[in-house]
Amino acid sequence: MIKGVKMVECDDERCAVHGNLSTYGLEVSGKVVSKGAKKTVVVEREYLLYVPKYERYAKNRSKLHAHLPPCMDVGVGDVVRLKQCRRLSKTKNWVVIGKE
Repeated sequence: MIKGVKMVECDDERCAVHGNLSTYGLEVSGKVVSKGAKKTVVVEREYLLYVPKYERYAKNRSKLHAHLPPCMDVGVGDVVRLKQCRRLSKTKNWVVIGKE
């Protein structure tokens, strides 16, 4: 059982759990900052980047657009896991696979 997934099956073919969308590559986690578009969430992730000149780490943020299947119960402020997939639209090439 994957966290954040209801036991109900969904009929979305772009669902990584119940559909036939294959995933590969990176798996990242981040916080949902927007859920405005249909079946889409914007996830912000923070990471550390090493700056060799100053021999220190800098905090960076990036926003990723991800497909949200209807079987996932996710709201703004939740921490979710994303998995890389094929390009679904101009900006979406990630899919939500569960909550943390």
